[in-house]
Amino acid sequence: MKPFKKKFNEKSDIDIEREKMAVEFYQELRNIVSFINKKSLLQDMEEMEKSHIEILKSIRLSMKNIDRMQVPEIET
Repeated sequence: MKPFKKKFNEKSDIDIEREKMAVEFYQELRNIVSFINKKSLLQDMEEMEKSHIEILKSIRLSMKNIDRMQVPEIET
């Protein structure tokens, strides 16, 4: 079994990377669409993904003292 913090950090790294990919996706779409209301919606979606990144980072920081917990390996 891996320590909980290590397992959590591995998974949160993946989650943060996916959120960053979503931000880039919405940025690219904004450069393609022509209607301002669509650009505004995509900007909102981008900001939402950025907030997810900050939430994940905040949770990760709060997990500093969880090293003692153990979790079983999970096949992914």
